[in-house]
Amino acid sequence: MKAEAVRRTSQVGAPLDKIAQDAGLRDSKAAGTRDRRNSRWDEHRRARREQLVDATLAAVGRHGSGVGMEEIAAEAGTSKTVVYRHFTDRSDLHVAVCSRVAAQLLPRLREAMDSSDHPREMTAAAIETYLAFLEADPEVYRFVVTPQPGGDDVDPVGTLADLVGDQAARLMAVALERAGRDPAAAGAWGHGLVGLVRSAADWWLRSGRSMLRTELAAHLTDLAWAGVSGVVTQQPAVGDPRSNKEAQ
Repeated sequence: MKAEAVRRTSQVGAPLDKIAQDAGLRDSKAAGTRDRRNSRWDEHRRARREQLVDATLAAVGRHGSGVGMEEIAAEAGTSKTVVYRHFTDRSDLHVAVCSRVAAQLLPRLREAMDSSDHPREMTAAAIETYLAFLEADPEVYRFVVTPQPGGDDVDPVGTLADLVGDQAARLMAVALERAGRDPAAAGAWGHGLVGLVRSAADWWLRSGRSMLRTELAAHLTDLAWAGVSGVVTQQPAVGDPRSNKEAQ
């Protein structure tokens, strides 16, 4: 199980490039219109964009998820005009911040899912990692998941949830096959579990973290595992349409 889990969860790393494509695509389009003589400044521009992303994260930490461009520029020690030399608008900067957050969160989730060869322990580790990431900097999380005016509604956490859901579905399929069950529902169950955790985590932040993170993680693990262990071991109840289908 461990080797299989490692192979499956390691596949999550490749789609990380896809998450960052929004920012990279904008950069490449802009680069195509520049005079080739400016190519020597590409590294400088890349470094400056990274510095401005750092400043944005610092400004979010200082002022909250509703931080303004003036506050971001002040944190960077520059003006909005300079910021807009490197990012076409606020949504462009938002995409860059989203890519940075995605690059930080996805490897942690992948490591958590690879931390054990027991499905329940893997589930618990992934849930704890996700909640710890939110708790460490909730304002950054809120900034990331809040669509920006005129933007592309980029939500890397949502994209990551899809990626992690794919991995959960693969693990679910393996468990179902080993139990002699049809793995057709693995996709729905895997993504459903991930959606459950994210929805509960969003509520937790809105409620002012009304319980300890460890308590929430334990509750979600219990609920998730009760469902997972049930569907991979129990046969359909009498009268369930699936029992007739499987009997045919």
